[in-house]
Amino acid sequence: MVNRCRGFTLMEVLVTVGILSILGMIALPTYFNYLTESRRAEAHTTLLALAQAQEQWFTNNNTYTGTVGNLTPLIPAIIANNVNQGNYTFQITVANGTTFTVQADAVAGGPQAGDTGCTSITLTAAGAQGPAGCWID
Repeated sequence: MVNRCRGFTLMEVLVTVGILSILGMIALPTYFNYLTESRRAEAHTTLLALAQAQEQWFTNNNTYTGTVGNLTPLIPAIIANNVNQGNYTFQITVANGTTFTVQADAVAGGPQAGDTGCTSITLTAAGAQGPAGCWID
């Protein structure tokens, strides 16, 4: 009695590798696009929380602050962690008695640096969001 080991032929292996390669070429860019958009959504959430904290600061002090550090105690801890996550740097670019603009800038060399057109996202005291196309409506 002869025992024969059965395995895969070279052609079956090549077809399987080809199919997996095609799936990878489709799936990986979609996955990386999803990651970019989710990090941008975290930046939106943080900007909205900072704007809300600015309004609370204004209520308490009758002026807006120009320092993000003053606002972090006023926002939830999970959002405060986004400020130090390394995808964006957050700053208040304009602050005076009547208006402010909070801004998120993608960290150079970081994962969001390739987010073309959306490396700098802003939110004003009046609720204006910029640039167009970077905010999900």
